[in-house]
Amino acid sequence: MVSNGCMPNSFTYSSLMRGFFQTGQSQKAILLWKEMANNMRNEVCNSVLIHGLCEDGQLNEALIAWQQMLGRGYKPDVVAYSSMIHGLCNAGLVEQGLKLFNEMLCQEPEYQPDVITYNILFNVFCKQSSISLAIDHLNRMLDWGCDPDSVTCDIFLRSLREKLDPPQDGREFLNELVVRLFKQQRIVGASIIVEVMLQKFLPPKASTWTRVVQELCKPKKVRAAIDKC
Repeated sequence: MVSNGCMPNSFTYSSLMRGFFQTGQSQKAILLWKEMANNMRNEVCNSVLIHGLCEDGQLNEALIAWQQMLGRGYKPDVVAYSSMIHGLCNAGLVEQGLKLFNEMLCQEPEYQPDVITYNILFNVFCKQSSISLAIDHLNRMLDWGCDPDSVTCDIFLRSLREKLDPPQDGREFLNELVVRLFKQQRIVGASIIVEVMLQKFLPPKASTWTRVVQELCKPKKVRAAIDKC
C-alpha cells in the first residue's frame, strides 16, 4: 500500500494491530501503535490496543495506555471500557472494575454498558458466589433496555447448578426472564432465551409458550414472514 502511494488510515492500522494481537504477536501490535503518527491515533486504535493488552494479560501496560489516552483527550468507547473492566476483574481488582462500570453509567447513551460489559460482571459475581448481586445487575441491565444473550444464560445456568444448595436447573429462572421480556415487548431478547432453553432441554412453561405463539402469530408478523419467503 505504502509503496503505491496509498497511505493506511487509522482503521487499516487498527485492523493490522488486531491481527497481531489475535495471533499472539502483541509486541508487533504495540510497536505498530507507537509508530503511528499522533493525529492517526483515534478511539478505535486505542480500544484495539487496550483490548489486546488486557486479553494478553498485560494489565499494567493497558493501564498506561488508558492514562495516555485520557491525557490526550480521547474518550474511551464501550470496547475500551469493557476491556479494562475485564482486565481489572481478572486481576482481582474487582472494586476498580466496578468503579469504571459506574463511570460508564454516567456517560452518554452511546457509551453505556452493553451486554458484553454486563456479562463480564455477571461472570465475576457468580464466580464469587454473589448470585444475588449478579441478579441485581441483571435487573439494572433490563431496566436500562439492554437484553441478555446466550452467554448471559450460560453464566447464570452454571451458577445456579454449581453455587446453590440444593442446585437448580435454571428452568424457572429463564422462564421468568422470558415472561418479563415479553411483557416489555422485547421479542428478540425473549426469543433468544427461549432458544437457549430448548437447546438446554429446559422447555418453557405452557403459559409461556402461549405468549410466544401469540406473539409470533400476529397477523402482521405472519404476513411479513410470508412476504419475506
